[in-house]
Amino acid sequence: MLLFETSTPNPVSATISFFDTPVFWKSVWVLAIVLGALIARVIAHFVVGRVVDQIVSGVKRRQRVEDTQSIAASPLAAVRVVQRTRTLGSILNNISSILIVVIALVMIVNTIDSTLIGSFALLTAALGAGLGFGAQNIVKDVLNGLFMVAEDQLGVGDVVDTGQATGVVEAVGVRITQIRDVNGTLWFVRNGEITRVGNMSQGWSRVIIDLAVPYETDLEQVQSTVLATATELAGSSRWRARIIDKPELWGLESIADDALVVRLVIKTRTTAKDDVARELRLRLKRALDALDVKLPSLNAVVLSGFEGATSVGGAKPPRTTPSPTVTTEHGKPVRLPRAPLPSPRRRPDSPDGRTPLVSGLQIGGTPPLRSFWEHIGGRPTFERLVRRFYEGVREDEVLWPMYPEDDLEGAIQRLTGFLEQYWGGPGTYSQERGHPRLRMRHQPFRVNPAARDHWLQHMRVAVDELELAPADDALLWDYLERAAHAMVNTFEE
Repeated sequence: MLLFETSTPNPVSATISFFDTPVFWKSVWVLAIVLGALIARVIAHFVVGRVVDQIVSGVKRRQRVEDTQSIAASPLAAVRVVQRTRTLGSILNNISSILIVVIALVMIVNTIDSTLIGSFALLTAALGAGLGFGAQNIVKDVLNGLFMVAEDQLGVGDVVDTGQATGVVEAVGVRITQIRDVNGTLWFVRNGEITRVGNMSQGWSRVIIDLAVPYETDLEQVQSTVLATATELAGSSRWRARIIDKPELWGLESIADDALVVRLVIKTRTTAKDDVARELRLRLKRALDALDVKLPSLNAVVLSGFEGATSVGGAKPPRTTPSPTVTTEHGKPVRLPRAPLPSPRRRPDSPDGRTPLVSGLQIGGTPPLRSFWEHIGGRPTFERLVRRFYEGVREDEVLWPMYPEDDLEGAIQRLTGFLEQYWGGPGTYSQERGHPRLRMRHQPFRVNPAARDHWLQHMRVAVDELELAPADDALLWDYLERAAHAMVNTFEE
């Protein structure tokens, strides 16, 4: 008789019992989910690839080429369609892969333990909140890049200005756009940082030539020669394919006391703008040489700010002609050559005939101003300054004898126009040939240090009555002091 009765395990029964366990079936479901995710990814990439290939094949058929390399010689629109389609295809593949992985992870967690899905949701929410702060720039970069490509704002090979960098686009990615500038530097610009795009490779471009010629030149002859030269360029066999429209002479762009500026424009293909501009300048140079026209030297006065004890942002004040110094010979004063009052120069490219002195200056927290002239009140302020100054001159025993006429209205208008133009106001002074007339009028004057001091005394009274802000007062007075020293042309009593 046996005290203990043992039984031998049945292997088949144990195997069947394992297949009936939840672990087995959960493992099967996990493998099925992973396999399904891989299949879904392959299908998504296949669909996107087929769509991209169909679009590219359609472009090839329309352009009658066999490979995409040949499309480079086709119209720019065809190249851009291919580039944009392939970029969007790459982005869609990445997005589909990310979505499939996320969905597969959620399904796997739910399969392993359905009670974990709540905890997983809380964890996902916490991660999402953290990523919302830490990865919001990445999301912004991706979305902005997607819209830039979809809207064809830029493409590979375009010459663009994004604010952060200017140059040729070498690659457009989901998060980064690569731009190589003219110096060869490759800039990696985040798409989220691009708030504006200036594309110089879409549509057409325009060559603008501002030609400054001497005031005494026969303007009609110059204009006809310039237009004939540009028309000859547009009709030549080498350049006619790069020029879209016939040249246009827009005429006299601006007038200064030392030059007349004539503007010529030509509409070109975007890729040929610089080449056409260089060739046109060369031909214009030869044509003007044939006319014996010498181009003047234009000096634009574009100053920016204050100096010394009264300074804003480290900007420097306007400079006038250096003050004359006294040199002696055997202890006797030597008369120095007369230093003329500085002439207001006008920028030849100014569209409204003004010469802004302070460009982008910010004073007292106000927005950037266009010019000092506008900032202190325009013509009424300058005319009040000049009229008050001449009231003192009329009563001055040193200065008044210099004026041959009793009526000072002409002198008031000339000095007001001079100061207005210098500080960024209208260019009426140069248009009326004010500075040559002023030089002729002042030629016989003998201005010694005593006359200078009287001039400054009356001007100081006039400036004080304007009641300008301290910084504005200092800037204006600094110029007037320098101008007064520049007027001295003798040291004899």
